[in-house]
Amino acid sequence: MCILDHGCLSLCTPVLDFRQRFRADYKPSNPILVHCSAGVGRSGTFIALDALLDRAKHQDTIDILEFTHRMRQNRVYMIQTADQYVFLYRTLIEGILTIDASISLQEFMMTRKLHMDAKSQYKLLEQLQSTVEFSYQGALDPANVHKNRV
Repeated sequence: MCILDHGCLSLCTPVLDFRQRFRADYKPSNPILVHCSAGVGRSGTFIALDALLDRAKHQDTIDILEFTHRMRQNRVYMIQTADQYVFLYRTLIEGILTIDASISLQEFMMTRKLHMDAKSQYKLLEQLQSTVEFSYQGALDPANVHKNRV
């Protein structure tokens, strides 16, 4: 994923997908290193996103301004531009309000195989149905007329 210096992406989803992939392989015993060229703007945006999404799982509210202020006490210019700050807000909203619907290639192939199996089963049932003759003559019998809907 390439983000230009002092820039941010226009779409939130690729960053959320990237975060999910790195979180899937994350082991608490290993440190996470996030670094762009200066280590502040884009890095700060991603660090805030990751930490605040994690916090949102456990708390009813998150304070983006307070979190940014605390980061800047440790390293100046974390989240360097207004665009990066807006991007953080938009990505947090998307990350909190949407569910993760991504699946691995293996899951996709299995789902596709199951779908194809179901499709072939359906075609087989359609063929069987067309060979079976149904007789509805019993409904016309005078003893059953009162059972018929008008």
